[in-house]
Amino acid sequence: MEITSSRTTTARACRSRSGCAYCKARKRRCGEELPACQACRKRGLKCVYPSRDPTDRVYQYQISQGRGYHFVPIDKRSSCQLLNVTDRDVARFSDRYFDDSNGDIDAEPPPRPRLGGTTRLLTFPEINDVQNQLLQYYTEVMCKCRVFEDGACNPFRSIILPLCYGSNRSLNAVLALSANDRRTAAASAVDYTRLSLQYKNKVLKELFDSVSRADCANENVIICLLLCSLEIADEIQPVWVRHMQGAYAIMDSFSSFINNDIRSFALSYFEPRRTYLLTAGSEILMENQSHSAEISGDLMHMGCSPQVVDVVAQITRLANTKREHRQSGNSSANFEVWSYERGLAIRARLDSISHQGSSYLVSCAECFKIAAQMYLRHVIFDAPLGSTELQNLLQQFFHQFAEIRYEARTLFPMWPLFLAGCMSTTDEERKTVLRYFETVAVFWPVSNVPRVRESVEAVWKARDLGSGTRDSLDWQKAIDRLGWKLALS
Repeated sequence: MEITSSRTTTARACRSRSGCAYCKARKRRCGEELPACQACRKRGLKCVYPSRDPTDRVYQYQISQGRGYHFVPIDKRSSCQLLNVTDRDVARFSDRYFDDSNGDIDAEPPPRPRLGGTTRLLTFPEINDVQNQLLQYYTEVMCKCRVFEDGACNPFRSIILPLCYGSNRSLNAVLALSANDRRTAAASAVDYTRLSLQYKNKVLKELFDSVSRADCANENVIICLLLCSLEIADEIQPVWVRHMQGAYAIMDSFSSFINNDIRSFALSYFEPRRTYLLTAGSEILMENQSHSAEISGDLMHMGCSPQVVDVVAQITRLANTKREHRQSGNSSANFEVWSYERGLAIRARLDSISHQGSSYLVSCAECFKIAAQMYLRHVIFDAPLGSTELQNLLQQFFHQFAEIRYEARTLFPMWPLFLAGCMSTTDEERKTVLRYFETVAVFWPVSNVPRVRESVEAVWKARDLGSGTRDSLDWQKAIDRLGWKLALS
C-alpha cells in the first residue's frame, strides 16, 4: 500500500507530457479533460492538445540542442517529409538503413547507417542558444502562420528547414526572419531588431556573391522568398518586389537546374502576390510573363484555389488591354463585343469554382471568390462604384468575412479586404472595412496590415478630395501617387 501511494504521489507531482499547449507553456500539470481542460475553461482559452494519432507523429519536427542529430526522409517517395533523429536511432529502427553487418548497435562509437542512393543525412550546424531559440520559433510559430492551415506538407517547414541544416546561408535567412518577427517581444534582453539586420546583411552579401552560380540556384530562390517575406512584414514596400523579381530571374536563368518542388513552392508564394500587386496599379512587373496558370498550391497554402488567382490575373490583363484601346482611341464596337464575351467566359469559369475543406478555409476561399466577382464586374463590365450590383456583392463579402473565426497569427484574406475597401462608397461600408482592419491588426502586430489600411484610406481621401468622378480602377491612381508597392497577402 505504501508503494502504491508513493507512486501516485510521484505521478501527480510530475508535469504532464501529453497535456494541452497552454499548460505546457506554463509548465503546469494539465488535467487533460476533454474537450477542454479545467485551466483553459477557467480562463476562457481554446484548449489545444497535441495530436494523439500515431500516424501524425512522424510529421512533427523537433529541434534539439544536442549535437549529432540529423534530418532523414521518412518516405523514400518524398524527400519533403523529414524526421529528426540521431545516427543510433537510424541504425536501430530504420528498416531502410539497417545493416546487420554493423554488429552491436550499442557499441561505441555508434555506427553510421548505410545510406542508399543519393540520400544523405543533414547535420545540425553549430548554433548558439539565441540562434537555437530563433530556429525553434521559426519551426513552431512562423511556419504555421505562413500558410492558411498547417499540415505535413507545409513547404515553409518541409523545404526550408532541410536547407537550413545544410547551409549557413539559408539558416541566416531564417534567423533574420525570426528575429524580425520577435522585435516587439516585451522585456527581452536581446535586441532582435539589430540581430535581424545583422543576419539580413550577411544573407544579402552571400546572395550577391552566389547569384551567378547554377549550383546555388535552388537555394537562392528560397533565400529570395525568405527575404521577400521579411520585407513584407517590415513594411519596406518596394524592396520585397525586387526580391520577387530576383527569384523570377534566377528561375528563368537556371530553369534546367531548378528543383520542381522548389519551383512549385516559389510560384505558389510569388504569383498570388504578383497578381494582387498588379490589381493595385503597379506596372513594375508587367513586362514579365505571368505564371499564374502554373500554380499548384491549394487552399491550405494560399487561402483560395489556384484557379481564382489565375482568374484575377486574366481579369487584370483584359482590363489593361481594354484601357489601352480606349485611351488610344482604337476601341471599336467589335473590340467591345470581344472584351464583353471574354468577360462572360471568365465569369463562367469563376462561377464553376468550388471549395472544400474546413469552415475556416472555405470562408477564406469564398472571400477571394466574391472579391474576384466584384473586380470582374467593375473593370470588365463597367459596373460603377455604388451600383446595386456591386453593393450586393460587397454585403455578401462582409457577411462571409464575419464568418471567419480569427486567432493569434491566423492568416486572413488580405486582398479581398483591400478590394472591398476600394469598392466601399458609403460611410457605413467604410466603417465596416475599418472595423475588420482593426480586428486583424490585433492578431498581427508585426505585419503589413497598417500599411494596407493606410492605402485604403488614401483611396477614400483621393475620392473625397477629387472632382467626384469615380472612374474604373481609380484606386490605382491614388496608390501610384504614393509610390507604394502593396503586398496584399
